[in-house]
Amino acid sequence: MASGNKNESVVSKTPNSNLTSNLQYLMKKTRVTSVDLAESVKVSAELIGKLKNGWLSNPSLKVLAGIARHFNLTLQELVFADLKNIGNHIIEKQINYIPVVDWAKIKSWKDESPVGSVVVENSSRDSMFALHLVHDYGEFKSGSYVFVNTQKKPKSNDYVIVLNKDSGTANIKKLIVEDFYYLQSVIADLGNVVKYNEQEHQIYGVIVGYQNTKFFE
Repeated sequence: MASGNKNESVVSKTPNSNLTSNLQYLMKKTRVTSVDLAESVKVSAELIGKLKNGWLSNPSLKVLAGIARHFNLTLQELVFADLKNIGNHIIEKQINYIPVVDWAKIKSWKDESPVGSVVVENSSRDSMFALHLVHDYGEFKSGSYVFVNTQKKPKSNDYVIVLNKDSGTANIKKLIVEDFYYLQSVIADLGNVVKYNEQEHQIYGVIVGYQNTKFFE
């Protein structure tokens, strides 16, 4: 059985970081001090100063997400965009927050308190949530976010969130559509393919975005 072409619309390589220059630009543009930003993000002004001056090479995901929320930016924009040359529209654009959901509570995510939130563009909070990866799922690396749309119809070669009805656990699988639906492991060491069975599996959503937050390795 053919496994289909690799889905490259979701997984992409990490470009170079512009965090230091972007933070300097944003703070100057909005007249925000290190103390102001530190209070908003709930970290020390010393840490913000180190980031602004390029002295901290590996900030945590929590810090980056907090700074992105403060300036109404996505993590991708905060770290990789060249904000000084893009202009004001990226700062003034319409953004949305989507909840970061506990893996164990995916099925009831709308009724549960999120463990955090991330900023994305052109999304509906009613149909989308994010998952924080605590270990590698193939090319989806630990420390990253995947963005899940629960209303999009899955198609062949999509990466999907699959719930195991017996164990209640969730996992990332690649969907292969031929005569039947098949679920392929994204972990190279496993590499197994199983036939989709409605009695055992539930495809809960399609991964529509991936954000690698391990920027400074």
